Amino acid sequence: MNKHLIIGTAGHVDHGKTALVKALTQIDCDTHPEEKQRGITIHLGFAHIRLPDGNEFGIVDVPGHKDFIQTMVAGTSGIDLILLVIAADSGIMPQTREHLSIIQALGVTRGIVVISKSDLADQEWLDMLELDIRSFLEGSFLNEAPIVRVSSQTGHGLTDLVDLLQAEALFCKSKPSEGAFRLYIDRLFSVKGQGYVATGSVLSGRIQSKDKVYLLPSGKEYTVKGIQRFGREVADAFAGDRAAINLAGFKPEDFERGMLLSSSIRSTSERADASIQLFPGSTIGKKHSYVLFLCGTFQTKARMHLIDASKLEEGEEAIVQFHFDKKPILERGDRFILRNTSNDSSLGGGYIIDSQPLHHKRPKADLIESLQGLKQAIESQANELNLLALSLLKLDGPVKVSQLCDEASIQTNPSEFSREELLAEGIHYFPELDMLVHRVYLEKIEQKVLAILAEHHQKFYLLASGLTTSALSGKLGIRAKTPADQLIPHLLQLIPSIREHQGQWMLANFTVKLSAKDREDLEWMVEQYAHYEWNKPVEEDLDQEANKRNIAKEKRKMYCQYLVNDGRLYAYDQGFLHASVVKQAKERVVEELIRRGKGMNEGDFRTLLGATRKIVPPLLSILQKEGVITQEKFIIALPDSKK
Repeated sequence: MNKHLIIGTAGHVDHGKTALVKALTQIDCDTHPEEKQRGITIHLGFAHIRLPDGNEFGIVDVPGHKDFIQTMVAGTSGIDLILLVIAADSGIMPQTREHLSIIQALGVTRGIVVISKSDLADQEWLDMLELDIRSFLEGSFLNEAPIVRVSSQTGHGLTDLVDLLQAEALFCKSKPSEGAFRLYIDRLFSVKGQGYVATGSVLSGRIQSKDKVYLLPSGKEYTVKGIQRFGREVADAFAGDRAAINLAGFKPEDFERGMLLSSSIRSTSERADASIQLFPGSTIGKKHSYVLFLCGTFQTKARMHLIDASKLEEGEEAIVQFHFDKKPILERGDRFILRNTSNDSSLGGGYIIDSQPLHHKRPKADLIESLQGLKQAIESQANELNLLALSLLKLDGPVKVSQLCDEASIQTNPSEFSREELLAEGIHYFPELDMLVHRVYLEKIEQKVLAILAEHHQKFYLLASGLTTSALSGKLGIRAKTPADQLIPHLLQLIPSIREHQGQWMLANFTVKLSAKDREDLEWMVEQYAHYEWNKPVEEDLDQEANKRNIAKEKRKMYCQYLVNDGRLYAYDQGFLHASVVKQAKERVVEELIRRGKGMNEGDFRTLLGATRKIVPPLLSILQKEGVITQEKFIIALPDSKK
């Protein structure tokens, strides 16, 4: 199965990042006139590469100039694999150091170091530079990263770089393609005849054509008209993809930088608790300070309160609370970068602990302990649960614990954690079935069940009935004797807005409501069946008469079933009979059979009732079903219990 990953570049200005991307992909990322004129990258550039193993990945080329760090942060947010580019003729420079700190703070864990312009230096110099780079990378996530020497001009080393990309990609974990779809818009343009297209890196979830998406934080809703990946039309895009999404009804005045697309409405954050770590050379000398907060393409000024420290030196960590001037859309675990308010120096980075906290005016010891415990849980124990949750998301359905261990190499035993801990990570555990399922799957089942029942109640709004578990399973597309089939009765019990009544599931708030017209039509229907007396009703004629009253065929059937439930009609295989006809038949046949002391044939039965021949079979069917008579070899008799 192909992976969905994004490769990013990083490094000092004029170190050959864009030239390297062009040499790898034959795509020139510097497309703006100003970039051509100045000879540097100013905007994000986008390309894609197909590796020998068939995987095709997006590439984000970022500017290296110190004036465009915000653009660099926007580009590297959401990448999976970094190419740290260092020019052979320049070596390690200021933005080399700054970019390394940024990509490490953004949670990137895999990368390749590229010594570019290798044709401009001799072997001895390149060997010395490589030693210098190794020393520079010590203690970083690139400490043991491969280093490759490349010349974009001569093509030297490009094949080796492609091989390394393919090898490194094997170690990159794909982002969960389930859950809420999220994408920071980093580019917006119009296509003649198609409308506006928004591009970005898919941070989580999956999007399909015709899906509804929301522009946050405004909450405006749009329909996805089409999706492109790597310049080709596709049916969907996943977390880890670069995607171009054509949005129906989108207006450019709706958009401002920092907005994102999401599959669901999400609340903005007035403040957030977070863990931060300062970059080399940075200090924070007081508990309250102002910073620039960068997350994805979003940027705002924020007041930062140190919670568990009074000051910070380079490399130190702390828990902080941000109070934002402009409210972002955040989730726990989201990565961010901090810069000084002059926007000329990167201070540090971190991740969100709580996106909707209370205001910690005077943090007390118990609050600090609680926040530190939460931070530790996120970094340690929760990693095991996150791995378990990620595997469940990928498998997209109920899974036996033993199967999960075999197929996903998960060694975490869910019984080691409390129910609350599992639920906090979105994991539902059913020990009696030895089965796990992720909350996202349950939510999908819940949405589908609610939609199925809503459709059922809308169609049969006069019937106090629902659907059985097996009927729901069928409509959900769940196959018999699968883990999902075993689990569905338990999952239905977890849906708060439905209830079970006499073996059928209904919406909890559903009640039968008759309009004045319904009452009139029901009375008319009863009269129509009463007119037939001892003749078999002709359902086709009744359909025609009902149609004259604007009663559709399906609605007439619902009316009839309502009257059956109300005791005014009786149902048989092909139609309905008036209750008075059935009642009289019961009384007469029982009385006659008792008088005779023996059975009768169908002719006797018809003569007794003065009925037509065609009504006899449905009457006998109803009387037998209710246990009033028995019939064997055409002889009608009383059951043994009534003799």
